[in-house]
Amino acid sequence: MAIVRAETHLARAAGCLLTVTFRGALPSPLVDVFFVTSSLHKLTLNGNLSNAAIGFRLPWSQITEYAADSDYNREHFAMLALLKTNPALRRLYVNRGCILDLDLPQLEEFTFEPLDTEVGWEDPLQNLSAFLALSRPPLTKLCLIGPDYSDVLLVDVLRQTPAFVDLCIQCRHNKTVETVDLAEVADFLHVGDEIHLPALQTVTFGGYGFEDYAKPGETVESRWRHASCPLTSFGLITRLEIGQAAAAKFKTLQTEGL
Repeated sequence: MAIVRAETHLARAAGCLLTVTFRGALPSPLVDVFFVTSSLHKLTLNGNLSNAAIGFRLPWSQITEYAADSDYNREHFAMLALLKTNPALRRLYVNRGCILDLDLPQLEEFTFEPLDTEVGWEDPLQNLSAFLALSRPPLTKLCLIGPDYSDVLLVDVLRQTPAFVDLCIQCRHNKTVETVDLAEVADFLHVGDEIHLPALQTVTFGGYGFEDYAKPGETVESRWRHASCPLTSFGLITRLEIGQAAAAKFKTLQTEGL
């Protein structure tokens, strides 16, 4: 039934988007109805892939957007492997899984949401940093959502992607960490003797426990007031109350058009 519903949705969407949600046991092999969909470019897979056949046939070479909100298992890795070399892929979202072996030469937008430390990697960003070093994709948009990231590795990732236009970093601290600290990232983005990420237009960062508003405020203001930095918007993610001084600074920037 899941495949029948997906096929109907595909027809209604004129073949541009396919969303498949896996619930319970599915027929094996799956009905092969999507391989000849010449208009299919966007694919989203939800749920546990453990019941899905590895041979799920799709026109992978024409997929430009792929989102895999799936459990951490060998089937998930198998699906990612089908994207191993895809010159058409422009947008990718994965919540788990090794991306090191993927070769995506045209990838422009990437959302990476590791839910915990991955096996063999002390920090999930080691995985991402290695992927960027090997693949050199022309990324312009990056969204990182996950556990406590190393500031050193975050800066290393940013150094490898000088063409960023949109950047979002959201940290979810664990039970042993009370606050989120992105001080080195803020220092890296601060306009001083050198301008990093000169094309950056949108910045969003923070976390549920983020509380150091002074440093990002100074960083954003330095970019906003520098003629060579085309910053247009800034977002701060936090559950804590913003102090009066920081609130006043952000309010001033907002009234100026940020």
